[in-house]
Amino acid sequence: MNSLFVRIIATTVAGLLLVTILGAAVCAWRLDGLADDAMRSLETALSQGQVAPEAAQALRDAKAVLSGRLGGLPLALFAVGLGATVLVSGILALVLRANLLEPLKALAAFAARVAAGDLSATVSGRFVGHMETLGGP
Repeated sequence: MNSLFVRIIATTVAGLLLVTILGAAVCAWRLDGLADDAMRSLETALSQGQVAPEAAQALRDAKAVLSGRLGGLPLALFAVGLGATVLVSGILALVLRANLLEPLKALAAFAARVAAGDLSATVSGRFVGHMETLGGP
């Protein structure tokens, strides 16, 4: 692996992880406020006796379920973001290798042959996009 490849992948992974962490933090912050409001409303209703005993038990159960699900949501968001980061980084690594690094290696090999005195050397390999202009006719 060369330095360019490692730097591009590392920068991409760092950027995607930063977005993932910030996204999970923002969601957790917003949901935490929402959960607090919901919990306060439930506690108020229960403490003031505004509900029948069966409904009070249902509210307590709902409070427990809400707390459990909202508590694990930031971790789930982070896990999904981390999975997406790994997937995008893998795809990027494959695309970079095929469309940038392999053609550059072929050009370096060609330049080395010409520098060694082989003036009949030709460039071989797959050149796509802007790299096609470097690959010759």
